Amino acid sequence: MMSWLPIQVGAPTEFARSHRSTLMFLLMAQCAVFVVRVFYLFQFAGGLLNAMAVVLGVCAWRQEMNITYVCFWGLVSLMCFAVDIGSVLMGLIIASIHVFSEDLWVELAVRLAISVLDCVACLVALLLFRDWHSQEPLYASVHEKGIEALETGDLQMDSLYGWFTGALTDSGVRDETKPLIGDKVSKSHVWSGASGSIADAAGGMHSDDGQGNPFSTEKRDEKPLPAPVRVDNNPFLTHN
Repeated sequence: MMSWLPIQVGAPTEFARSHRSTLMFLLMAQCAVFVVRVFYLFQFAGGLLNAMAVVLGVCAWRQEMNITYVCFWGLVSLMCFAVDIGSVLMGLIIASIHVFSEDLWVELAVRLAISVLDCVACLVALLLFRDWHSQEPLYASVHEKGIEALETGDLQMDSLYGWFTGALTDSGVRDETKPLIGDKVSKSHVWSGASGSIADAAGGMHSDDGQGNPFSTEKRDEKPLPAPVRVDNNPFLTHN
């Protein structure tokens, strides 16, 4: 299927369903036009396009106003309109340089009526397409939904976590003594070992205990953080 054509997902809209009878009326009129094209105007190329439009329109009607077939029907009807309006203009040029002929004017009137029918079919297809396009897509990405989707997901996760930890009661009241996901604050991890600890990876100011053992001035839970590993005291690291 061509990517620029819409694809029907799920049931049709109420607007499309309400115009199902309109489509049937236009298809009946196009069937009558097909007979006029072939047996009165002897317009076989236009008759072929007309037949294609009728077949696609019937497919759209049988499949509950499938928007893909509706768009195909509208495109073929547009091609028919271009052929018919061109023939009308050509007939007017011929009529202006020839003697008045009643048959010629009747033929022009018929072609003009067919052009109007094609134009109405195109407009109906356009209205159905605009109605389909105005609907919210079934599968919308986070990029399309924007930050709203992310915020909704955060709220849902907070609600679930709060219910699990008891931070949120069944009535939605917050228990301040219980944590939520939003209350969690990421803290730098501290790796400790026999020869020291790796902390304060971004660097910082350290004090000394007077015996050459530095301590970090930063605190966590009112306790100073251990300083980075001292290489000269680590027997597993080579140094000069």
